[in-house]
Amino acid sequence: MMKSGLVGAAALFAIASTVPATAIAQDNLSARQLDLYAEMLAIGIACKEMSGIRIKQDEMHDWMTAELANGPESDVDRVLELRDSKLAAMQARTAEVNAMPYGNRRDRAINDHYASSLQRCMRMSNHSLAGEFFTRL
Repeated sequence: MMKSGLVGAAALFAIASTVPATAIAQDNLSARQLDLYAEMLAIGIACKEMSGIRIKQDEMHDWMTAELANGPESDVDRVLELRDSKLAAMQARTAEVNAMPYGNRRDRAINDHYASSLQRCMRMSNHSLAGEFFTRL
């Protein structure tokens, strides 16, 4: 799970060192684009673990690298920071659920957490852009 995230980060960091400073545009990502790109990277890791969702991870990373190559290096940093924040929130919720005492309350929390994650995957598969990379089997 972590390996694919690192591969994506490496691909995104690679653009920062290969794009000449004169070719970098001054426009920043909109808040909507920033959130979408970070969500695609973060939830893509979780979706790979869920049945019924296929992630075209390499294609997604190639596309995102090309998209971010035309913008400032700060966009790459912002996307990766938000991705890390989203991953940390998911991991914290997983740890919280796992720490609960066994019983019905824990079972409901596990089901809710799984359903929430699956819902995020389904949103990506239904999105006009992200749906190119998140497909239902």
